[in-house]
Amino acid sequence: MNPIDFEVVIDYIQKQTARNPISMMHFQDPYTFDLERVSHCDINYSVPDGRTIPFCTMNTIHRAISEEKFSIPIEEWRERRRPDKVEEDLSPNLCC
Repeated sequence: MNPIDFEVVIDYIQKQTARNPISMMHFQDPYTFDLERVSHCDINYSVPDGRTIPFCTMNTIHRAISEEKFSIPIEEWRERRRPDKVEEDLSPNLCC
């Protein structure tokens, strides 16, 4: 196996980030929870009440609470929303 040429890797990353963002997320469960990592988490979920929640804490802390607070039956959801253009163009058998 060849040794890693870090200058080549860094050059590649710099060229790629000009076109594509690079994001990394550390999955945390109750056994690996780390507040230091949470404070640096740059990927967030937004929830209907206007809060943004760090990805690192969503599944561990917030998901069950958010789902309970904001979930509605599928029938109610369908009644509240308007179909978008794609859904309108689909036959009734394929839509929602």
